[in-house]
This record gives sequence, structure tokens and C-alpha cells, in this order.
Amino acid sequence: MATACRYPHVQVIGTDLAPAIMSEHGIPGNCQFELDDVNRGLEHFYDQMDLVHMRAVSAGVSLGCLLATLLPFIVY
Repeated sequence: MATACRYPHVQVIGTDLAPAIMSEHGIPGNCQFELDDVNRGLEHFYDQMDLVHMRAVSAGVSLGCLLATLLPFIVY
């Protein structure tokens, strides 16, 4: 949500395996949250991302899946 507040001209989408416990009050209009499992792929986001930020994913995502999913988005 901090990114959405800092950059109000961008769309921020947060994904998680479990629903977050939070009030809709205070969530910026350019921020949304989705239940999603990156282990099943992120095809529905292809060609839509400019930046991917991950935090605390090591316990829920296999390394092979992570690399296969994100490889198309890595800028060399």
C-alpha cells in the first residue's frame, strides 16, 4: 500500500495465498489485492507488469516455479 500511496499514477496489485485481514478503509484507489498462487503461474498478468516486488515468498514458492514464472519479466 505504501507504493500505491507514493505513486498514485500507477496500478498496484498485491497477491497472496491467503486473504489478508485488513479493512478496506485506507486502501488507496489504485491498489487492489487478489488471492493467487504463483506456483500455478501468472499468465493472466503477462504483458501487464513493469515491476515485480516479492517479500517473504521462500516458504510458499518453489524455486523452479519462481524462476519459470518470473523469467519472462527479468530485464537484463
